[in-house]
Amino acid sequence: MLHSRHRWILLYILDYLLQNDCTGIHYADFERALLGLKTLPEKPILITIDDLTAVQGQNPVILEYFGAMKNSLVERQMKGSFAHITRPDLAQDVALQDEFRGWTEHGIALETHITPQVIQACEQAGLRFIVGIVNGRAPIRVPINTGDVLYVGRVGLGVNNDAYGAGLEIEFWREEYR
Repeated sequence: MLHSRHRWILLYILDYLLQNDCTGIHYADFERALLGLKTLPEKPILITIDDLTAVQGQNPVILEYFGAMKNSLVERQMKGSFAHITRPDLAQDVALQDEFRGWTEHGIALETHITPQVIQACEQAGLRFIVGIVNGRAPIRVPINTGDVLYVGRVGLGVNNDAYGAGLEIEFWREEYR
């Protein structure tokens, strides 16, 4: 899980992942695997980038940062997911919304993350995953039913907030859930 401030480290993380034969997946791939409808690659990795928004008048540099992160993923043919926060209380920029939707044609998924208090709203809206906001390293409930809303933890960049720390964190969780 990365934010726009991590754009400089994403390149190194992606290169590390590719050198170690990791394959990017989306939440939809993960869901199909949990339901027994698909097999995951040998070393799957879910790369998520948080807090993409299309609020009118926001800082254009932030959008440039997210665009650079998207380009890094696309150039390396690595799947990635952006957690798109919609703000119903703030005016949305329709042109930006259209641009973000266009990213999906390049293997980028647009997802959402919200707090566990809205599981009922997720069920009603047909959303399947809730990504933990703080230290959300909780296991997924198993067995799952087709309509379940699943709480998913997230792993940060490790204690050093660098590519080396991210690599250690990835290897730990890969071994832990083998």
